[in-house]
Amino acid sequence: EPEALRLSRCTVQRKMVAQIPGVLWDRSRLLERHFGLGPTTGIEPVYEARLKDLMQIDGIGPKTAAAIYDALHGTRWRHR
Repeated sequence: EPEALRLSRCTVQRKMVAQIPGVLWDRSRLLERHFGLGPTTGIEPVYEARLKDLMQIDGIGPKTAAAIYDALHGTRWRHR
């Protein structure tokens, strides 16, 4: 599959997840694959993830996981 075609097929969900502080484009692929984001899903699986779930993703360390969780939930003190 040509590279241009692969790039044009990125999901809206991945683009949305890439906007979360601490994620950016490279880590958005990790989240997309881990949570099965695609054209027929929303980003709810990422939003519903617990901090420990985010920390288990290869390539997402504790600081990044906390940044993602905090960005989605608005506080560091409500980690599940």
